[in-house]
Amino acid sequence: VAVPFLEMDLQSLTISSVFLLLIAAAATIGSFERERLERLRAISEAELALANAELVESRKQALEARDKEVEANQAKNRFIAGVSHELRTPLNAIIGFSDVMRNEMFGVVQPVQYQEYVDLIFSRGQILEANISDLMDMARIDSGKMGWVDSNFSLLDVVDQAMATCQASANDAGVPLVIDEKSADVLVHADATRITQAIINLTTNAVKFTPSGGQVALSVASRGDGAVAVSVRDTGRGMMAEDLKKVCEPFAQAHRDSAGGNKGGLGLGLAIVSGILDQIGGHLEIDSEIGVGTCATLVIPAERVATKQRQAA
Repeated sequence: VAVPFLEMDLQSLTISSVFLLLIAAAATIGSFERERLERLRAISEAELALANAELVESRKQALEARDKEVEANQAKNRFIAGVSHELRTPLNAIIGFSDVMRNEMFGVVQPVQYQEYVDLIFSRGQILEANISDLMDMARIDSGKMGWVDSNFSLLDVVDQAMATCQASANDAGVPLVIDEKSADVLVHADATRITQAIINLTTNAVKFTPSGGQVALSVASRGDGAVAVSVRDTGRGMMAEDLKKVCEPFAQAHRDSAGGNKGGLGLGLAIVSGILDQIGGHLEIDSEIGVGTCATLVIPAERVATKQRQAA
């Protein structure tokens, strides 16, 4: 009879012990888990603090870099403005006096070779003046200080003005300037002087790289989305596809021999055109084929179109 009771006591003791062991094990596991969570939280807080410190340092460095860039741009613009002033003063005298001499206003220039030299001095002076103007315009675009006065004007009128400005150089190059008779007369709201400048830059480039006997044609056309396009198409040497990607960058030149081929220019013309179009939310499109020619198009967005007037006869 005693054996069963002993067995029951042992059984009860075993169950109690196991229960206590389970409780102790659970407590131990809970303690370990709490310690693990505490370590993880400490690690997370440390990582967060480190990431925050790195972020603060990165922001500080970015601000310092921005300030240095702004200061460098300001210094560059001041330098360009100062150099421009110092160069323009004697250059105006060179161009003015050489023009007086080439027109023989105070008598015949003798011998004939002197006349050739005077013509060369005058033409090179004009090229230098144009380069200085391009540098100043590029500096104004970079600094966001390009003068801008909006008004309503006819695109055909500014195309005519641009063609008149480029006519003399086109005649000298033996490249006729023509306007597409189907061009649309469109009224736009922008800065007429700057848009004229952009068209002159495109036309000058087209004439520069078109051989004698070729042609440069200008046109104005409305697009289906309401935008208007001013295109300058030439029959010149054209450009390769890889050159089209960089020609709008400052100082980039598609033709490697342009600097030495008496073409003049610093490679700023198309960059200035792009900067002007950025002011009105427009863009420049260029299509070109080697040996066939190039078509450069100013695209003026629909919101800048005032009214569509009439179709030119």
